[in-house]
Amino acid sequence: MIENEIIDMPRITKISLTGFKSFKNKNEIQLHNLNVVIGANGAGKSNLLSFFQLLGNALTSNLQGHIMRYGGEHFLYNGRKNTDRIKCEIEMATKNAIDIYALDLSFQAPGRLFISREYLEYRKKGEPKPFTIEIENNGYELGILNVNDKDKNYTPAIRAVAVAIKNMLQKIRAFQFHDTTDTARIRGGISKADCQYLKANGGNLAAVLNMLKTTEAYVPYYKRIVKYVQKILPYFEDFELTGYPENPNEIYLNWKKQTSEYILTPNQLSDGTIRFIALATLLLAPREIQPSVVVIDEPELGLHPMAIHILSSMIKQAAENIQIIIATQSPTLLDMFDAKNILVVEAPRDSTTVKRLDDKMLAEWLDQYTLSELWDKNVLGGQP
Repeated sequence: MIENEIIDMPRITKISLTGFKSFKNKNEIQLHNLNVVIGANGAGKSNLLSFFQLLGNALTSNLQGHIMRYGGEHFLYNGRKNTDRIKCEIEMATKNAIDIYALDLSFQAPGRLFISREYLEYRKKGEPKPFTIEIENNGYELGILNVNDKDKNYTPAIRAVAVAIKNMLQKIRAFQFHDTTDTARIRGGISKADCQYLKANGGNLAAVLNMLKTTEAYVPYYKRIVKYVQKILPYFEDFELTGYPENPNEIYLNWKKQTSEYILTPNQLSDGTIRFIALATLLLAPREIQPSVVVIDEPELGLHPMAIHILSSMIKQAAENIQIIIATQSPTLLDMFDAKNILVVEAPRDSTTVKRLDDKMLAEWLDQYTLSELWDKNVLGGQP
């Protein structure tokens, strides 16, 4: 039986960014379970998503690798001559407490960033002041990754808070399924064993689907994914997740039509269909293998308008159990959501700001116009 209950788990309630890329001044971004980010090109939508990419790399001990790939100045607002430090805070809430994980990154020649401060704040609801915990680190990779249940540097209570926050942060993942070219990883072979969770580029999609198909408890989820794929590809029957006899542990995203026994390859799926399959697998998967926070850049890319309608349904279903943050430029997708779900990104005076729409203030407008029409008229903001 497929569960569809809201799970009691930490939620990110707010992110604060200062000095990161186009975020010059401290920007407090309020997050709900479902967050749809819109804005003009160059306003800072991608920069908001790239923060989650930076965080994701940091949480896999690849902070310096990610920074060196682009250069430290790339992450500083208008370079090191204007900004010498990035400050970020992530506020998380449970039923009984509010936690903050904070990180300061400072510039270091010849083009690196080092961790100048890393700390936690913990406050039980009803208490006036938070308790601050400084996290030890080596300056280059996150110290919170080293905190465990037996760490003697911290008290048992502090360890418990730090481990809970670490576990939450490590389940934040950013996805982008844009690369669906003939040589893309998502169309190639993959080891059956690489199936713990869907990777950021969808490269192990076949392995994840195979795991769902062959695990008894997950078969209902697999069948639901197939059903949703059939909605956009009516002649689709099922996946045939097979490979070549000489390498039986490597499989491909092969599939079959309803009218034929011939096995088709992933290169016989359109770019839009491949992306939709990846999105369906991510959004309709069992809660145990889903991230706690899913960040997706332009999920509508290459999709037919009808597929965008179905995509919105999957996003809403997923947002009942996990947090979703998507950036979109699609008027069709925008109209599938409520005003309260929308975050508008703008860049007045060359500094990114993010605001959440007030559905009550827009009520009279929404009686006559759709959200996309109000966006086009610049009533919502987020236009050049």
